[in-house]
Amino acid sequence: MLNCDNCTYDLCHVLVCDNEAELIVPATATDSGNYLLVIEYLNTAKVYQTTLTAGSPIVFPMTHLNENYCYTGYIVGPDGLSVPVFDTTTSTAYGNIRFCTHPKYIHT
Repeated sequence: MLNCDNCTYDLCHVLVCDNEAELIVPATATDSGNYLLVIEYLNTAKVYQTTLTAGSPIVFPMTHLNENYCYTGYIVGPDGLSVPVFDTTTSTAYGNIRFCTHPKYIHT
């Protein structure tokens, strides 16, 4: 496995509706506890927290997001260490993530 701490994994698009979204990360919680998502927004840090059990997928509910913005950040586990995101197609672990938000339109 290749480890790339300074590389960024692109999670592509996250749909936002009423300033809320859910970020599904291709990683699994290794320990039970609080996980933090730290993302950069206009030279400040936005932090989201979720409580996970070991073995569960890492999912962050997020609020107050810009509907047309690209965010870069990282995940911190309950032990205070960075949580890598693993790309199964290239067998690479990435230290950072990136995603862009887009409005979710509901068609009736």
